[in-house]
Amino acid sequence: MKNFLKNVLLLGFISVMVFSCVEDEERSVDSDDIVGTWEIEDFDVSLSINGKSFFDFLVEDVGLSEEDAQVFDDAIADDFFEPEDLENTRLIFNANGTYQVWQNDTLDEEGLYEVNSTNNTLILKDNPNDQDAVIFNIEQLNATSLKISLEESEEFDMTEDGGSNQLMFKLTMDFIRV
Repeated sequence: MKNFLKNVLLLGFISVMVFSCVEDEERSVDSDDIVGTWEIEDFDVSLSINGKSFFDFLVEDVGLSEEDAQVFDDAIADDFFEPEDLENTRLIFNANGTYQVWQNDTLDEEGLYEVNSTNNTLILKDNPNDQDAVIFNIEQLNATSLKISLEESEEFDMTEDGGSNQLMFKLTMDFIRV
């Protein structure tokens, strides 16, 4: 009886460990989960230069005071997106591979979408031959929430010292199913 209990406990422990490890592994998204209507809940815009936050770059590399850097950082962030830019945004993904973007109950955009389950991306196109597709990373997708992000980078000489700086822009959007 003692051996039986030990074996059951050992088996239970191993099962918990195996299932915990499986849950920790990166999961691919199920493309069917995206079908439906999603409403924006929150968004975040971040800028970085050479791997540093824009604020840190202004203080450490440009030499601005923290107060001046914060004012400049806020002004640049507001130039990219203001909360009103994404308020009342709704995404509709249909089972036939079409999508619509509604803003303030007005159709803003429509086209085709594809969910790539291998690399967890959402691809939006105006038409099947669109060479300028927008590719979002799917950070979370389940029955109630969708979190996608878009990253763009560009190299330029921001400090005008003849060197190259990499500007990274990241937009993250959180949606809830409605």
